[in-house]
Amino acid sequence: MRSGSNHRVGLLCLFLIAFVPSCLISVAGFACPYSIRDVGFVELEAARYGLYFLVRDDTPERDEIAKAFEEIADAVLLDSNIWPEVVNLDQQESHPVNQHVRFWSIDTFPAAILVAEGCRSLALPAFSPDEPFKDQAWSLLEGVVTSPKREELMQHVAKAWCTVLLVEGEDAAENQRAHEAVKEATGLIAGAITPMGRAIQDAPQIVLVSPKSAAEETVLVWSLGLDKPAGARAAVLYGRGRQMGPVLEGDDLTKEFVLDILYAIGLDCGCETDRRLLAGRVIPLRWGPDIQAAVAEHLGFDPENPMVKTEVSRLWPAGASYAESSLGYSEGVFEYEEVPADTIVASTEKVVREPSVASASTLGERAGRTLLVIGGALVLLVLVGSGFLIRSRVK
Repeated sequence: MRSGSNHRVGLLCLFLIAFVPSCLISVAGFACPYSIRDVGFVELEAARYGLYFLVRDDTPERDEIAKAFEEIADAVLLDSNIWPEVVNLDQQESHPVNQHVRFWSIDTFPAAILVAEGCRSLALPAFSPDEPFKDQAWSLLEGVVTSPKREELMQHVAKAWCTVLLVEGEDAAENQRAHEAVKEATGLIAGAITPMGRAIQDAPQIVLVSPKSAAEETVLVWSLGLDKPAGARAAVLYGRGRQMGPVLEGDDLTKEFVLDILYAIGLDCGCETDRRLLAGRVIPLRWGPDIQAAVAEHLGFDPENPMVKTEVSRLWPAGASYAESSLGYSEGVFEYEEVPADTIVASTEKVVREPSVASASTLGERAGRTLLVIGGALVLLVLVGSGFLIRSRVK
């Protein structure tokens, strides 16, 4: 190699000494700019539930009520994650919803069924021939997409760190213990620093479903698999109504486990994060432009931006889409795999009692790894650059 070439290569290496540190810091610190909570507001699939309006050839006024249902559904389910469809069971015998009809032993039509990802289904209240159909259809669809507790959740969804849905059982003492565990955990997480260096400013909200209010929340508790009678249970929801971690009940409903789940929401979506943490169940919800604007203002980016969705889609765990999985019949089996509590603990490095201290430690470890990478690269560049410069001078 000629002296001039050696000299240019040496200067190039020395130039990279100044450039590489900032580049490496950028890659190490901002490989994923989003936390799990951020990603929870990005909806990649518009429909998470199928709502099937069922008729037969001999259903009275079949065409008229089917048309009325479609018109009402277009209005009520606008901006929701529920996709409506009219199915004539006599003309569409191979439609997968027939299996749900047989499971629920539905023999009076019209009727309606709600089907979730993972193939769980819920038979909705029957229509009465003695009441106006349009009134019944409107009431039924409103009940599917919203409820008092979901409205309560939506009031704080933009700012609150998340929502802890606490479903009470019949045992007053157990309910009290659950209340105390959730209240302590939500109090501890407020003010903590996440692994991404962000302060949790607004504590999680607690939404209580008592035995008295359970009748109004049938769709909500069913969507989270809480429809079977049991004791006090808690589910953590973040973003657009997505569940984080398992439902906590019994001995698992403790301050420590709740706090672990709350803290996991602040993890970044980098390669070290278990992707299963992103794939929780989603509750049926209406998400209008007003709430979308409030969320975008709070986050500092628009979750509906196509570029944001493209970036987030690369992080999403592999799996079947809604169209592929929602109607594959498997009654009673939810295909969604809950992330066990011990996985949440491992992912959050067992941050329980002092989340702010532990998160600072996590940041220190990452900074240390970044500095080691930068240091090694600098030493290599100095050696290579110096070598070429020395050779150019010798020649």
